[in-house]
Amino acid sequence: MNKENQNIGQLNKRVRKSIRLDLRRYSRNTIIDTIKENRGLKVFQRKLNTGSGQIYSLLRPDGSKTEDRDEILRTVENFYTDLYSTITSEPKTYRGRDPRAKLVRRRTEDLPDIRLYEISNALKHMKNEKSSGQDQIPIELVKCGGKPVHWSSKGINVNGKILSHLRFTDDSVLKAESLKHLQAMMEELHTVCTAVRLKMNMNESNVSG
Repeated sequence: MNKENQNIGQLNKRVRKSIRLDLRRYSRNTIIDTIKENRGLKVFQRKLNTGSGQIYSLLRPDGSKTEDRDEILRTVENFYTDLYSTITSEPKTYRGRDPRAKLVRRRTEDLPDIRLYEISNALKHMKNEKSSGQDQIPIELVKCGGKPVHWSSKGINVNGKILSHLRFTDDSVLKAESLKHLQAMMEELHTVCTAVRLKMNMNESNVSG
């Protein structure tokens, strides 16, 4: 019996080693094929992640765990059914003009717009000290975001539209028709930055006409 167990153990080791070698070979070939096809990194990651997102166990609403596939599907279905059937009334503080830029839709016209109060409500329920997403922005920083500045009446006229600023990563270029408007925009920007503990680098700031 012991000899049989030893043979089974050795066989398991050989199987696991073969699986590891096969996975490495597959990853290497996938990288080579992606480079040859001149495809992006996202395509490569998507190929490697195929089948890795399967759920094998899930907690029931009462806290117990289930590994039954059919019950997992029913639990997930019931969760999202309850989630999307919940209707929350929009608070009065969020009613009125939306200061965000108009969303340009492409093949998503049937999806409803995300309202400001929905974003605020989602942020309130997000827990701190969690791993950030692909953008590497922690939830604590997102929660610190203050109120947007309102520059719809300031800026320069470009083909009938007001252009108030340009942004690139952590740099911003403010556009104004007069020094008076520019000064007001700088003061508003300083106010919102101070509210989230950010500071403008005046040593690298300049005015050009």
